[in-house]
Amino acid sequence: MVDGKTFRESLREEKEKLSRMTFHEKRLHIWEYYKIHMLVACVIIVVLFSIVNRVLNPPKVDFLYISWLGTQVDPALLVGLSERLETIVYNPERQQVTVLSYAATADHAFNSAMQTRLAARVRVGDVDIILTSQAGLAELDNAGGWLRPADDVLDELKISDLSLYERLDIYVIGGRPMGINLAGSPLLGETGINTDDLYLAVVSNTVRVENIVLALRELFG
Repeated sequence: MVDGKTFRESLREEKEKLSRMTFHEKRLHIWEYYKIHMLVACVIIVVLFSIVNRVLNPPKVDFLYISWLGTQVDPALLVGLSERLETIVYNPERQQVTVLSYAATADHAFNSAMQTRLAARVRVGDVDIILTSQAGLAELDNAGGWLRPADDVLDELKISDLSLYERLDIYVIGGRPMGINLAGSPLLGETGINTDDLYLAVVSNTVRVENIVLALRELFG
């Protein structure tokens, strides 16, 4: 019942009312009385389309996430690095290698926002590798909570690629292997990235140790 009338009666009255209106009056009437319903319907359609699209075309997940904290470089070089490392990905249709710069800029507000974002990603285990200078490596180690010793990565290399393990130049802090010197990496040299003072550090919460090992083999292969 609607105002004491059955739904059928209300529908008939609405139909008769519309039949007596001009096209312009009908448009105004429909918008005035049904705009909430129309807006809700639009929102529902957009949400359903988004859900269906994500099911049919799910976004790629990170096979490896690398944070650049070295000096400012041409973003194209980091894109080139991510593309070269894509060869280690098991399923390129659904996985990717992300290399994102968090290097300091002249914009202090931007730097603060990026540092907050990086810290949040590190905290939940989204970041696997940090590329930085020797001074940056020591600073991150002193800050605590960012890095962990590279023991598990190095142990994996001992088993899977002993010759590479023996060639690595390990940077030790307090008796712990906290960084791997990337000087001489053929892949980085080909992409144009300066490796004179560049180190790879393992992020504290990463669970993708095997993927880091694959990346090292690609970097020095």
